[in-house]
Amino acid sequence: MFPAPVTQPCSCMDRKIFPSGEGLRKGISSALPSWQEHFSPGTERFQTMKEVLMKLPCRIGPFNACPGYNWKIHAALLAPLTLALALVVLRHGWWGEDVRQYYLASREALPALWPAVQLFSDMAAPVIYALYLIVLAFSLVPAGVSASPGVTARRAEGRMLICRLVLFGFLLVFLTTGFFKFAFGMPRPGELWPPHFFTLDYSYHSFPSGHTTEIVAAVLPLAFFFRKKIVYIALALFIALVGYSRIWLGWHHPVDILGGMLWGGLIARVICCSPCSDTAPEPPNPVPFHGKSLSEPPLENTSIKKRSKEQA
Repeated sequence: MFPAPVTQPCSCMDRKIFPSGEGLRKGISSALPSWQEHFSPGTERFQTMKEVLMKLPCRIGPFNACPGYNWKIHAALLAPLTLALALVVLRHGWWGEDVRQYYLASREALPALWPAVQLFSDMAAPVIYALYLIVLAFSLVPAGVSASPGVTARRAEGRMLICRLVLFGFLLVFLTTGFFKFAFGMPRPGELWPPHFFTLDYSYHSFPSGHTTEIVAAVLPLAFFFRKKIVYIALALFIALVGYSRIWLGWHHPVDILGGMLWGGLIARVICCSPCSDTAPEPPNPVPFHGKSLSEPPLENTSIKKRSKEQA
């Protein structure tokens, strides 16, 4: 299990400070049974510690996302767009001239609708960021104003949400999505095949949809922050309308919207920092070291007392 003892230690090590290979091997061998006794997955102490830690509310910070992420709500928020994509794909397919010609005819039949849809598609992201500014304004209210524990916690959550949006959201959405467009070089509707890999030509920056990626990545954390059913429904429909508008306007193929939805969903998971404390039970009396709580006195170190008696 362990390598052979090292008979010649490295010359750069001071043997008075660093143990030889044999000493290090003996130290690890003597410590291993104690470690396995206390922290092996099969032990009672390990299971007790695991249960307590799983029940503790997650710590909110700019670099640690909540482990209790609700994937069911995540899927529900993307369900309307998924359904719209499924209907388009079943009728026209993921890619090709058929879907482009169909929506071109639709735009020509409804010329007054075209500018309105274009305006909605372009202004969707600024509207969401305006909501984030409202969250930021709420979060920056001085602590003395309505400083109940619940309000204070919500303000801290809002500040961390904005922090994570800046740290991860903008970085991942704009840099990675732009790189994917540049690398894949997929043609937009109406452009000729094949793809132009690693191109700066905007006509070959179709996959994935940048608007869809940005909206999904920004809207999902916002929905988790408000945690209201009416907000879930409104934002789910908002995502679906933005994604579908990119197809209707002729800017993207259905597969581009799917790629943007999936990639934006992963970015949203990174951004999201909503706490688990609203669903997790209250933690028991901490902390299960030595099988006792902190309110009880710790176990005496019998080995130290025995050694002191022998020396006496």
